[in-house]
Amino acid sequence: MCILVSNSKFNLFEKRDLKKVISSIYRAKSSKTSINFEGIKCAPELKRDTIDISRNSLPIYSSTEVCISHKSEGGICVFSEHLPKGYIRRTKYGDYEYTPNYKLDKLWVKEKGQGTSNVQSVVLKSLKDDTTCGRVTLDACCLDGETAPGAFYYKLGFRFNNQILNEKCERWLKSGGKYQDAPFCVGSMYLPKENIEHCLKYGNEEYYYKYILPEYEEKIKRALS
Repeated sequence: MCILVSNSKFNLFEKRDLKKVISSIYRAKSSKTSINFEGIKCAPELKRDTIDISRNSLPIYSSTEVCISHKSEGGICVFSEHLPKGYIRRTKYGDYEYTPNYKLDKLWVKEKGQGTSNVQSVVLKSLKDDTTCGRVTLDACCLDGETAPGAFYYKLGFRFNNQILNEKCERWLKSGGKYQDAPFCVGSMYLPKENIEHCLKYGNEEYYYKYILPEYEEKIKRALS
């Protein structure tokens, strides 16, 4: 299941239409025009192989945040030593496999704070799902040839599978953590369970205690256990 999270309504689309949807987003972003998803056939119900796409009448280039994630059901894990125990499990055959988690595929934002709130929405979605329990993964990669989002995700509580990159980001944080001085770090990242609350509090701790914690307290406790 793939999910596009935004601050507007959702439409459901067949997985085979994903290429068409993504192509529409790119065209709208480059031409500063609106996106109209009504021409894409809606799926009758949300299944494992459907896509959630939010309808938006605003120009994506100027004001729309786009966050695409999907639920990963797991799979064989080759480099098990790079992931915490919560993200892998031993199979009956003696090898390891990934546990179910939500993977953040794409995040495009224009305004300050949009990235944080969209990442937090994926974490909450993972907390709601009893099979994922707050587990979220992503691939921090360079999109413009100059900058990388690894430091941003590190501030939110995500950690690289590569410990050397974690140490690099940790030194950056201790030196002030200014984004203009952020290290160029790319690679696979995950949200450790002990950092879930930090991620949800980031940017608005008052909102967390007033609205998120009352609704998700039991889910958070389960994720931390």
